[in-house]
Amino acid sequence: MFWNNIWMRRMVMMSEYEGYWLKKGTVLNKKYEILDVIDEGGMGIVYLGYDKVLQQQVSIKEFFPRRFAMRMSGEKKVVVYKGRSGELFSIGLEKFINEARILARFDSLDSIVMVKDFFYENQTAYMVMERIKGQNVKQFVESQGPMEPEHVLAIMKPILYSVGEIHKEGLLHRDISPDNIVLTTDNKGVLIDFGAARFSETQDNKTMTVFFKRGYSAEEQYVEKSHKGAYTDVYGACATMYFMLTGIRPDESVKRLIRDQVVPLWRFKDIGLKRYKEQVIMRGMAVDAKKRYSSMDELCAALYSNGKSTGKWVKYGGIVCLLAACAATAIAQCSSFEKEDTTTEKSPSARVITTTKPVNKTYAPSPIPTRQTYRMCNVIGLKQSKAIKKLHTLSANLKIKVRWKISSKKNKGKVVSQKIHSKKVLFCDQSYTQVLTIGKGPKRKIVVKTTPKPTTKPVKKKEHDKFDGRLPW
Repeated sequence: MFWNNIWMRRMVMMSEYEGYWLKKGTVLNKKYEILDVIDEGGMGIVYLGYDKVLQQQVSIKEFFPRRFAMRMSGEKKVVVYKGRSGELFSIGLEKFINEARILARFDSLDSIVMVKDFFYENQTAYMVMERIKGQNVKQFVESQGPMEPEHVLAIMKPILYSVGEIHKEGLLHRDISPDNIVLTTDNKGVLIDFGAARFSETQDNKTMTVFFKRGYSAEEQYVEKSHKGAYTDVYGACATMYFMLTGIRPDESVKRLIRDQVVPLWRFKDIGLKRYKEQVIMRGMAVDAKKRYSSMDELCAALYSNGKSTGKWVKYGGIVCLLAACAATAIAQCSSFEKEDTTTEKSPSARVITTTKPVNKTYAPSPIPTRQTYRMCNVIGLKQSKAIKKLHTLSANLKIKVRWKISSKKNKGKVVSQKIHSKKVLFCDQSYTQVLTIGKGPKRKIVVKTTPKPTTKPVKKKEHDKFDGRLPW
């Protein structure tokens, strides 16, 4: 995605109006009036506009890469810098046009943002889209906390099916993430920002460039011209659902190749999602592309089924539970035989064994033990004593170390940073060491006192008279 995380990052108007933005009241294409600025990123600006013909609000996306172009205050035209900036500006403009064409092809899908118009003006291009009121998933989770499982599945279902339709046309989104899903006022999710969308390998292998977003991009997205397919978007969708359920961004897939520290969903006690669905999401997040679901249709079939067909590991897990139940039933039947009657002890051959009919009982397999977890709290800004006291309440296995660092006068005696960041999931039966950095105030200035130089002039030595060869007598 050439436009990095700008679309709908916050749905409030800008308090300070920059000089290079189009002025309020500016009319574009003879019918779109600029009302305000919604957001700005490195490659474009999103304006709140008004369609004078249809008399409704719209979102107007302007291609404006500040690295390659600029606009003088009060002017409309965009001026491209000299040198290679012109070539890079043209490449970015082609990607901007490609995004508009992709969105226009799928305007019938409810979960995809709809493009209303596209035009060239002021030496750049503009894309007019429907106005979506609401906040994105990232904003919602950061302010309200993790979402309920039923809410997550209801939001993602139409999006997953819509992305599946896009895959059938040979396209990949490549940027499914929490900040690209907007929650509308009627609790529906809309997928936005198709700036990173590209044709799949079979159609356009040469233009498949490197693009990744930390935590939500598959391992193959970090390598140029690597094999990418529908399973690439499956990873992003499942990683997004992981964030919606836990409030924790997964580790980068390339880091997971070395050491996978992502906590499985079934280890969280407060999620309340069925076990097989948790396993479906974790399989979609598999680092190895061969272990993931090959398409969105396969993911939806497993995620929204009744648990009858949910993949290999769920299938094998059911077989293990079935074998355990059969073994428990066999043991129960063997123990149902009564012991021999101890009243007749005449000879070993005279022991009487009486049998009874086995009682039909159902034996459920024992639940799989789960490790207890807790989340690290945020102590930045607290005084040293209060921070240590707060950390001691989390777990007895948590060790605390303190180090000092030069800081401002305001942060003297307070926690400046912590090694284990807040909201990280830790295990209660494992020991950890939290390192707190305490500010010790500004560095003291050392004043060196020097002795003043003497003001008196040095006394000149008298020169003796030279001998001229004459004796005094």
